[in-house]
Amino acid sequence: MPIKRKKIKELIKKIFIDFNISEADITIIFVNNNFIRRLNKQYFKRNYNTDIITLNYNDVKDKNIIADIFISTEQVKENSKDYKCDFKTELLRVIVHGILHTIGFSDNSNEEKQKMHDLENYYIKVFNTN
Repeated sequence: MPIKRKKIKELIKKIFIDFNISEADITIIFVNNNFIRRLNKQYFKRNYNTDIITLNYNDVKDKNIIADIFISTEQVKENSKDYKCDFKTELLRVIVHGILHTIGFSDNSNEEKQKMHDLENYYIKVFNTN
């Protein structure tokens, strides 16, 4: 069964409320591996596929978020096989990951990655219990 758009919006709204974000304009764009590789090369000078790229167009300190989140559904599908989880769960994880990036979370260090992973797990549980 596909993820319902309404439930995703409710989850994103909860994340923003939890982190005191007062206003947000987020666009989630689903793309293929070729497209995300081009974005990765253009913006980050990296020539490989990734599951998500979040482009913030604002300073997150002002609590008003404007961002585009690009998700490669092909890569999410590959990741779900690698991580031995269903596509829906992995897609949800990636969406939460992108939202966390919009509010200022980073995953450059092992500590930061763990913090984001813990939050992803928390919000996946929230999503699945509603």
